[in-house]
Amino acid sequence: AIIFPAVCAHAAVDLRFSPADTTIAPGTPGRLAVYVDQVVDLRTIEITVSYDTTFVTSVDAGPGALFTESGYFLWSDFEEDDPGLWHGYTVIMGAGEYITGPGELFFWDVTGNQEGTSPVTVQEVRLFSPDGSLIFETSLPATSIIVDQVVPAYGVPMAFPGNLTTSPNPFNPRTNIQFELPEASPVFLAVYDARGRQVTILM
Repeated sequence: AIIFPAVCAHAAVDLRFSPADTTIAPGTPGRLAVYVDQVVDLRTIEITVSYDTTFVTSVDAGPGALFTESGYFLWSDFEEDDPGLWHGYTVIMGAGEYITGPGELFFWDVTGNQEGTSPVTVQEVRLFSPDGSLIFETSLPATSIIVDQVVPAYGVPMAFPGNLTTSPNPFNPRTNIQFELPEASPVFLAVYDARGRQVTILM
């Protein structure tokens, strides 16, 4: 007889890729990670992703920090039988054992091939709760990997006329930015990546 997991009602779970729409240079490595920002108990993640092999080479993938730092025995695999389509999963082996978000669930390592943009599209993502039941409402929006030459950080200000701190530092996926000025003044705060590209303007 085949025994299927029990089906239970669960709240919707929204996942995300980080960093979203990331840029790497040809011949250099990069990593995309799948994160959950909600407080949710999980035992399993299973994911299938498509991408463009013209611009990106898939290198490896595996369980994220929430799984690897749990101390539990994991059953995990990563396979790519068809070019441009990979499938990976991580399962906690042990009744009643599970991880709790938020945090990193899965990672994917790549290398840039040539200049261009590879869409990263989720064909399927499935999460299972501690009792083995499927969480039906799970979403993971598409992102992209942009392969481009490194852009020197010309024109990026390297000094700040006051005190500026980030906490935690280093960080992944987010940090708090605090600053103090010697006197009241209008502030323009822009964030740049390591390649000198403006990521966002905070104020």
